[in-house]
Amino acid sequence: SWNVRRLRRRLGWRDFMIQLDDAVARQTGSKNWSFVCLQEQGISNATAVEPHVLISSTSVWGAALLIHSHLSCYIRIQHIDTDWVAAIMQFDDSSAPICIISAHLPHEGHGCDADDSCTAGINRFIAKAKPLWKGLRVFLGVDANVELPVFGDYSYNMVGELGTGAYTDRSHVIMDLLNTHSLTAANTF
Repeated sequence: SWNVRRLRRRLGWRDFMIQLDDAVARQTGSKNWSFVCLQEQGISNATAVEPHVLISSTSVWGAALLIHSHLSCYIRIQHIDTDWVAAIMQFDDSSAPICIISAHLPHEGHGCDADDSCTAGINRFIAKAKPLWKGLRVFLGVDANVELPVFGDYSYNMVGELGTGAYTDRSHVIMDLLNTHSLTAANTF
């Protein structure tokens, strides 16, 4: 998951796409990528990213999911919302399907109701998809715009150094989403 707002300002979208392999390699140490969850990408689905697939939220400052061309034939479902997008992919009948979600939760000034609305939509999507897609694995790339606490009942759902925030109503919203679906917050940078 990658908030690319500052990087996009420096490179521009076209140059960013041309240099994606190098940009991913600098972040991960490898030029091999399958999908990238983007936040604050500043683009719409109309932006050409051929040969790759771009699924972008209705808010250009929301989230997008960039899927490498070698995986595009495995996309079975796409969902587009205001601040988040999702794709369900099935590689073959014997493998577990995966659900990739990219989300950009509202900034603090928007309040808990905006967070609740966004996470409730994601929650509903996952809850509806799980019974339809046996063994569904969920990957959520999110810029949650909140510090997550590392204490109490939620601490087992986090890894990484940045989980040091105090418990707040906003952190509770994202932690409830993670707990509901047994997801882990990987606070790496």
